[in-house]
Amino acid sequence: MKKTVIVLAASLTLASCAGRYANPILANHASDRQMSCANIHSELNAHGRTLVNLQLERSRINRYNINVGIAGTFLLVPLFFINVSEAPEVEQYAIGARMNKLNDLAAAKKCN
Repeated sequence: MKKTVIVLAASLTLASCAGRYANPILANHASDRQMSCANIHSELNAHGRTLVNLQLERSRINRYNINVGIAGTFLLVPLFFINVSEAPEVEQYAIGARMNKLNDLAAAKKCN
């Protein structure tokens, strides 16, 4: 019985670490000066698609947390599964900084 309680407590503790680690990108790259206008525009488009995916992930996490919070009003256990990770927000901020850098680079190179 004692081992069961310990295993249950350990699994709940580990489950409370729901979410994923943020993987932000760097705003500056060593090869930025050698980028052509086409490369700049393609990277901007790719980052734009990534931002959309991160926003969808953020919405999904919010819906999940709301559902778990509602279930947590009746039972205590679901509250251990709330996702408190800020990975999408951190990555969105990093991509925004990279896109600003690319826009500045495009303006400096007079890209249309």
